Amino acid sequence: MTYEWSGLDYEPALDLTMQRSPEAFPFGVYVWANVHHYFGGGTGSLHWFADQDECRAFVENVLVVDGSDGPTPEASAQAGAVLADDGLSPENLWILTDLKLQQLAFDWAGPLADLEQGDGVFPQKVRAHFREEGSTGAIAPDERDAFIVFLGEYGI
Repeated sequence: MTYEWSGLDYEPALDLTMQRSPEAFPFGVYVWANVHHYFGGGTGSLHWFADQDECRAFVENVLVVDGSDGPTPEASAQAGAVLADDGLSPENLWILTDLKLQQLAFDWAGPLADLEQGDGVFPQKVRAHFREEGSTGAIAPDERDAFIVFLGEYGI
């Protein structure tokens, strides 16, 4: 399947998916550059997709970087094998990070609703940051617009 980011170089593809609206593209993945703290640590960003299938394809074909020339067929095949059974489960994200196939580490993948209401550690952390270390409870309807704007800048 061909996606809007298909055929783009690495950085333009990252920029495109990072700038998408989570309302129009409600399935996201949070990745951070795995950079040593000596260099300022990692920088994280949320990337948005139409659904889990597009996100998975992006992980396999864009994010799995092995060197500076982009994804190698071997790295993409390894990522595909990991994701074949349970997709973008938390366990598989850890496996991908541990394989060191890419310069990025994965913290979360899921639907926007998970960030708004989920009980996981990452969604609660995002909501606490949104509320400036406040409540980790679900996003209320009157907070949603501000939360969507916040997600566009989260981790940058």
